Amino acid sequence: MVHFENFSTAAWVYLGEIMIYGSYAILANHWLGYLVVAYATVFFYSRMHVKDASISRYPEWDAYAARSSRLIPWKLLTEPFRSVEAGPRRA
Repeated sequence: MVHFENFSTAAWVYLGEIMIYGSYAILANHWLGYLVVAYATVFFYSRMHVKDASISRYPEWDAYAARSSRLIPWKLLTEPFRSVEAGPRRA
């Protein structure tokens, strides 16, 4: 079972918005749409950097930063592919 509280990204809203813009760009299939996605990605990433710098002064920051990524939840995406240690197999 996957517990989602163990796999976090600092900016679910930014990731979702970039994905929405990306889907519109794919549907439009025009260079301007892809330019909007690139601009949004750079803009949101710069805002995430500013936010991280602002909240890094709190003592809980190190633990939070260790268990989360800035934009893409890599642990959530790679967890199903990790090898399972030797143990009983389910039928």
